[in-house]
Amino acid sequence: MKILKDHWIFLFKKLIFLVVFTDFVVWKNLGECCCHRWANLLEKMEEINSNFQIHFLYVGEGDSIVIKYHSQTEKKDFLFIVDAGEGISLIKKKTDVVQYIKSLMKSPSVVGGKDEVILVKEKQGKINIETFILTHPHPDHYWNMKEVFDNFNINKFFYYKMREDYKEMSLVDKFNCLQYEERVVAFMNAFEGIKQKLDFSQGFFSLFDDFTLKIEAIGPTEDHIDFNDNSIVLLITYKNFRFLLMGDAGIAAERELIKFCDDRKWGINIKGVDLIKIGHHGHSTSSCFDFVNYVKPKNVVNSTGPHVFSCGLCNWHERSFVMESWRNCCTNENEDVNIFTTQEQGNIVAFVDELGDTASLKFCRN
Repeated sequence: MKILKDHWIFLFKKLIFLVVFTDFVVWKNLGECCCHRWANLLEKMEEINSNFQIHFLYVGEGDSIVIKYHSQTEKKDFLFIVDAGEGISLIKKKTDVVQYIKSLMKSPSVVGGKDEVILVKEKQGKINIETFILTHPHPDHYWNMKEVFDNFNINKFFYYKMREDYKEMSLVDKFNCLQYEERVVAFMNAFEGIKQKLDFSQGFFSLFDDFTLKIEAIGPTEDHIDFNDNSIVLLITYKNFRFLLMGDAGIAAERELIKFCDDRKWGINIKGVDLIKIGHHGHSTSSCFDFVNYVKPKNVVNSTGPHVFSCGLCNWHERSFVMESWRNCCTNENEDVNIFTTQEQGNIVAFVDELGDTASLKFCRN
């Protein structure tokens, strides 16, 4: 009996060593170019005047997207957050979501001259977040959500499905839901007045619309057992620019979204979008051939990186294959799709440059 006990203790120690070692190796070798250089990125953004920016934060194998929009009619900034990233690594080198947002709001974002005034609405010294959107209850999308709610004033909170809505769950999902219950459900009751559960039975949801900027939830178009396929899919329209954020939506959700968009009564068009944040971090569970060739975007962003408990090399081959399928998808015969990944380039900012004769989509990154 003692021999068996010692054997298990030995295996446990080896597991702990493996986790610590792989985490160190990955952050040192794969994450070094991305780590904690977002201060430099925001310094670059201070030199750029743009009324519309989407910040794809490097949070490891997870999602956290910050949208900053300056309304020229109301003369103030609006902030929108889509998911809140993964947990902290053993060796912290990911972007701190809360600190990033605080630093972001110190930088100018207005186009139109120095006499324009940015009004940041605050309450009790906290920055206002117009809308927080939780695409689905997985820890790499909600982990820092509590910290965001603690540090900012959230006006609206949208979600689709909560833990108790799922009748069948895999072992991994059950594990994730334990964390979800601890970090999210435990404090959600305090926000009853602002949270709204989306119901897609009527097609799609308009989450924000002031004519210049529209944020619409266009999926999931059907209920799924799989957490990822139930991710909220967002279509963001700023003037003539369109951005598609897929959450962790997989192949089943992609094919249903194609059918939904082909139904002309809804008037939803995702073909030729200016940018897509692809589903599920570039895993083979997303980005099927039909969907890639249906959307044919001009720019592709993949939010990916090593896990807290992963060497980061898992599924490397399948991700390379998926990214290659997007790379081979051309908007026309002479223009290739631009590919951006947070693991390689760190925080990525897509912004609309309106200072020239023609507005254009440009990028700034670490």
